[in-house]
Amino acid sequence: MTFWQKETFPDYKKRIRVALGKHAPDKVFINGKILNVFTGEILKQDIALSGTRIATLRPPGNHVTGEGTEVFDLKGAVVVPGYFDAHAHTDLFYPPWVFARSVVVTGTTALFSDSHDMANGLGMEGFLKVLEAAEVFPVRFLSGIPLASPPYPVEGEDLYDLAKVKKILKLRGLIRSGSELTPWVKVVREDETLLKKLFTVLEATGRLEGHTVGARGEKLDALVAAGTTSCHESMALRDVEERLRLGLHVMIRQGSIRREFDRLRPYLKAYHPRIMLTPDGLFADEIVEKGYMDYVLKEAIRYGADPASVIRMVTLNPAVYFGLERHLGALAPGRLADFNILSDLSDPTPREVWVGGECLAREGKWVADTPYFHAKIPNGRPFEISTLDAGTFKARYPAGFPDGIPVIDVVNHTVTGIYEWTPGGTVDGAADPARDVMKLALIHRRGPEAGVGVGYVHGFGLDGRTQVASSVAHEAHNLLVMGADDSEMALAANEVLEMGGGVVVRSQGETLYRWPLPVGGMMSPQAMEAIARTLKDLRGILKEKGSRLPDPLWTFGFLSFTSILRLRITISGVYDVQKGVILYNAKALDT
Repeated sequence: MTFWQKETFPDYKKRIRVALGKHAPDKVFINGKILNVFTGEILKQDIALSGTRIATLRPPGNHVTGEGTEVFDLKGAVVVPGYFDAHAHTDLFYPPWVFARSVVVTGTTALFSDSHDMANGLGMEGFLKVLEAAEVFPVRFLSGIPLASPPYPVEGEDLYDLAKVKKILKLRGLIRSGSELTPWVKVVREDETLLKKLFTVLEATGRLEGHTVGARGEKLDALVAAGTTSCHESMALRDVEERLRLGLHVMIRQGSIRREFDRLRPYLKAYHPRIMLTPDGLFADEIVEKGYMDYVLKEAIRYGADPASVIRMVTLNPAVYFGLERHLGALAPGRLADFNILSDLSDPTPREVWVGGECLAREGKWVADTPYFHAKIPNGRPFEISTLDAGTFKARYPAGFPDGIPVIDVVNHTVTGIYEWTPGGTVDGAADPARDVMKLALIHRRGPEAGVGVGYVHGFGLDGRTQVASSVAHEAHNLLVMGADDSEMALAANEVLEMGGGVVVRSQGETLYRWPLPVGGMMSPQAMEAIARTLKDLRGILKEKGSRLPDPLWTFGFLSFTSILRLRITISGVYDVQKGVILYNAKALDT
């Protein structure tokens, strides 16, 4: 199921002969209406396939057929190219192979995986194995290469140095770009280590995925000068306008984490060759209930978009952007036979999904003979911690803050601010559940000796008797623990370690929920439906224990993400993203 496999010369010659009418096609699709993504027209044409590719499209009744030609009567259905997600996250508790199987049945036949999180959790060995396995996924799987892992040097290591970057770049067909550059400030600060990696990836792929939220004027100019080719972080109309004027390809989002279609709807109204649509991450329950790129298209249409225009933005545009126009993104001679059969253009959920000339799904159900794919991926970055005790979480209030201790303040799904907290308790270092202030710790995978950062978080809403521990902690995915009782925090953390990674919720001395995430400590090999049920269960428990957040587990995992404002927890302590400094580490050093 891969287009990186070289086509044979006899196959190439046969396709030309089919186009000339000198050889019978393998398959012909008749009585259909074809969306021409180059012009936006809907044309009555038949499609003739030679092997895995399209040989020709002709007016009805003009194809030569032979004894071996299979004929499929579309009975007036609309055929569109397979959908292409230009900025997928294929590791949101599910692994890429589960994700691929789940989204292809809803019409997504190609995707670019911004794989920096997965690469961090799996380590180099595991990441390379995923890329190797990707050649047999049921979608055309492309990947980015991590460039700043973790984003800032406070984590004390570079998981993907220049030597590793060069090794991964040898997978030329699969690696199409540098992954989104979340710490773009390092470019503005002329960080030479990062710039060398950017230069190397640019020379090899010609693309760098941007994460330019907050960048304007000369800073945005500098990022484009450094080679940034796209951005998916436009939150206002002026953001889209400025980025288009600088030559960037702009991705507009509608997913679980960000929803921008309402604010940016003027750019959905008509086709634009440099705009693409993406969910930028959909959680398992939404994929199960709503679909994937077909859901994104439905949302665009709901906001007033012309169906043909937005379908062009999720087919032709990403194929052109990633340099794959010869293979993907259109129904045209020579292209791979990846297409969706729709009842109507205004209903983008396909009746049938074809990839490489093979029907994989019908009415949302897998119908191909290919067995369910299971990858065995080694963990190249395991937890090297046996057990933790209460002393790991012992803290002392930091001095030198006359207006109160700056505490991580939860603002929304991903953004944090500053809550100035004056502790009212008598026990030094204790949490303050009465004012919704909980203790927060991040422990390096190699163990406390490699780094333990302790701080506080406000606004999560949990009662003071509940602890949460998780190995999903963006982007380096160390061990993240929150609570008010040091002994209970240690017990929750140890359960995660026993599983080799996962999520544990404890309350009043008992474990309420434990979810193993054995794939890199951040992904479950379960089917998408099982992952969806688990996420719903965990959300329900955390809300039952007092959290007012829409998705407490996701917000928890983002408390260590050092590329979005404002305060974050790191293994070195509480980090101020805006100032670029560690404010303090509340870890008591004499334990």
